[in-house]
Amino acid sequence: MAKLKGKIIKGQVNNMVYREYRGEQIVQSVPRIKKKNRTEGTKKAATVFGKATKLAAQIRAGLHHTTARYYDGTMIYRLSAEILHCLNSAKDSETQTFNLKEDSFRSLLGFEFNLGSPIKSNLLVHPNITLEDTALKVEIPELKIPIELKFPEDRLDRCRIMIANTQIDLVNKQTYSPLPQLMDIPYTYQPTLVPGQTFEFEVVPGCLCITAISLLYINSSFGGDVIVNSKIFNPAAIVHAFISEGTNADPGEERWTPHSYLSEGL
Repeated sequence: MAKLKGKIIKGQVNNMVYREYRGEQIVQSVPRIKKKNRTEGTKKAATVFGKATKLAAQIRAGLHHTTARYYDGTMIYRLSAEILHCLNSAKDSETQTFNLKEDSFRSLLGFEFNLGSPIKSNLLVHPNITLEDTALKVEIPELKIPIELKFPEDRLDRCRIMIANTQIDLVNKQTYSPLPQLMDIPYTYQPTLVPGQTFEFEVVPGCLCITAISLLYINSSFGGDVIVNSKIFNPAAIVHAFISEGTNADPGEERWTPHSYLSEGL
């Protein structure tokens, strides 16, 4: 559909594209790609890329509490490219199937959602993550404030550490994302030692399990809490990614969200 904007028509009508170039009206035909020019290898690569972008989109949706809208302009592409690398590394070239193992997505560890404010520059301790049976434990060690947890401004009231987890059942094409868990740390200019805290998530067998951490900086006002994070400053990163052993014994439970567009064959 084309629309008139001032004296310029913009949009597409049938096989013609209307646009503006240097203040003048331009009309050109829609580019066509001849299917016969696509090799078998190109088709296979496009198929894997499609699976990667869909899986990356589902990961972003499951971890949206940590990223909000404050990721950098390259994040979507970078995450899709990283997922594509993981899938290509696990792909059998003869059968075109994926032999996914527990550590097939290990390269996601340390993935930053905002390169302008990497979490490793603002949180100078690394979470200790362990798996005990079906319990995933994320331990934030004791923190020396303000040395090991950076505050971008002295006037901020506190920092809220958020731990988010999403689990994707690739076989049954469904996602489970438990509520994020929080740890509030007040700002102080005097050296203070904050005790560590452990968060725990139930892990469902046979799922891609991804955990992320973000730092939300907060000011309190008469109207309530105000989060000061923005596109320029939003430290958030993936800290753990693995495929849990076994098979999901209870697919379709109320806590699961079905996603028919999840990639088949993973």
